[in-house]
Amino acid sequence: MRGKAFKWTLWMWIGLWIPAFAGAQTTRVHGHVFDGATGSPLPYVNLAFSGSGQGTTSRTDGSYDLRTENRPGRLQVSFIGYTPQSIDSLKGVETEMNNALEPREVLLGAAEVRPDEEEVNPAIPLFERIRAAKSENDPSSIPALRFNSWSRIELDINDIQKEQTERWYWGPFRFAFNYMDSTEARPALPLLIGESLSTHHLQSDPRRKQETVHAAQLSGLGEDDNPAELNSRFPAINLYENRMLILDRAFTSPLHDRGQMHYRYYILDTVTVAERPTFHFAFVPRRRGELTFEGEMWIDTLSLGLVSVEAKISEGANVNYVRSMTFEQHYTRKEDHWVPSAEKMLMDFSLTESSLGVYLRRNITFSDHELATNWPDSIWKPGRSVIYERAGTRHGWDDLRPGPLNHREAGIYEMVDSITAMRAWRLLKSTGYFLGTGYIQAGPLELGAWWSAYSYNPIEGDRWRLDVQTSNTFSKKWLPGLYAAYGRTDGRWKGGIDLLVVQRRSPRTEFNIAWQRDMEQFGMGGALGQGELLTNAIRTNAASNLSEVERFEGSMFHEFGNGFTFFAEGRHRQVAPRGELAFLDPETGDPLTELVTAEVTMSMRWANGERFVA
Repeated sequence: MRGKAFKWTLWMWIGLWIPAFAGAQTTRVHGHVFDGATGSPLPYVNLAFSGSGQGTTSRTDGSYDLRTENRPGRLQVSFIGYTPQSIDSLKGVETEMNNALEPREVLLGAAEVRPDEEEVNPAIPLFERIRAAKSENDPSSIPALRFNSWSRIELDINDIQKEQTERWYWGPFRFAFNYMDSTEARPALPLLIGESLSTHHLQSDPRRKQETVHAAQLSGLGEDDNPAELNSRFPAINLYENRMLILDRAFTSPLHDRGQMHYRYYILDTVTVAERPTFHFAFVPRRRGELTFEGEMWIDTLSLGLVSVEAKISEGANVNYVRSMTFEQHYTRKEDHWVPSAEKMLMDFSLTESSLGVYLRRNITFSDHELATNWPDSIWKPGRSVIYERAGTRHGWDDLRPGPLNHREAGIYEMVDSITAMRAWRLLKSTGYFLGTGYIQAGPLELGAWWSAYSYNPIEGDRWRLDVQTSNTFSKKWLPGLYAAYGRTDGRWKGGIDLLVVQRRSPRTEFNIAWQRDMEQFGMGGALGQGELLTNAIRTNAASNLSEVERFEGSMFHEFGNGFTFFAEGRHRQVAPRGELAFLDPETGDPLTELVTAEVTMSMRWANGERFVA
């Protein structure tokens, strides 16, 4: 029950704001237009929305910016001597779109007009040199690397219509809409923010990776929760790899060894970044609909290493329930190697293109890089790739953070603090916890569960039951629980007691011991088990065929390392028939008063490469 507290509270937050929001905003498409063969910018290209009829032409540097308040339809791109394009555009969404027009022959009577086919795109030979230097610039090739990270994760509800924010049912919570954020394509209301401070150790030979989380917190969910579950949703992006698994799809990197088969590259400018000359590129997919990216990157002219990248999943790449995903990565020079300095990622999830959606965003700042040839064995902790030293609290974070929160991030804490201090919120939270978990919180104890408090069967008649278990405020190591039940007709008490001892959490070692004597139905369990809520609603003849079971169980679970676990369990059961149920001797046919069984189970499990995330 305690392990479900995070998920229950998270979905309660989302459910609080889930009414059918929908909004309509200005549609904007902007970017550059290039010659697909030479990479040169194309001026005076015609661009128009087919639905609204509004259009524009590209500037002398190939850039354009087109907007409409009406239904956009499709973006039509045309220019003499080039194959026209027709591209889907999304109403109310701002999209950056770089277009590469393919040259074609145009016959005008006896005259033939076409671009110069012998001119070579200068970005192509340059990118061949960049790919040849990948192994030297890839941070994962550094023999041993240590750095600190400060991660901020946010969960926002987007596509919120202004009229919905004024509905009566928000009551005292309506002030939360004052914290709406409109910096992204879709207006969004931030709901949660999580922070974590970590130290990372990486080693290339043998390949090892370990993260030690020194402090973590998740706003509004108490002191024991951390953003690990949200953090696990974000993919790891290393553009030096040819292919990356992102959102369960294999995406092709723009730095792929054969990237020219998947991308077109264009040199935009040469700029200075951190006092170093840098090539500014644009890259677009050759074919829309492939699992590729589009965006811009900055490459160091001296080392040919990646300095920065701003990209998104290409238009038409079909990923279920993902409207868009954008990311930024920035690197800095450290002892002749490029190491990460910052990363931003934003994912937009929704069931349909026009429905209420969820923004999941993460900002990471990397610092205190240290390079070495290897790390001593004493650094590596067996059994985990992620180690949690402690769950963070709201106290002291101003001193722990390496920098200040931005305005939106600070606003989330302010909003959450204001809501959680309200009496209406405490009542709503207690009610939601009671309905969701079945238990009432009473200091260090939890009393319940409502779905098993009363039931009826022909043997026991009216049956009442009370469960008592401890909460995390009592202990995180010793987790006892007990229950008692009484049947009015048979006049017998039933009950059980169990104790879970978590000796170690990382890697996990736990022991469990339990005793129980109660009525059971063969083949029934969970919500359909004897004494549960649904047994009152589903009346069958099986309700007269019950057994009284007295059991004693003990188990032990131990993790040796990542994906390597051991489990042992022993059981002793005495089962006696009640009601119309009877046990017969298979040889003589005589009735038996009870069945006695004993069993011992042991199992080992190994999952190669399994990664612990929470």
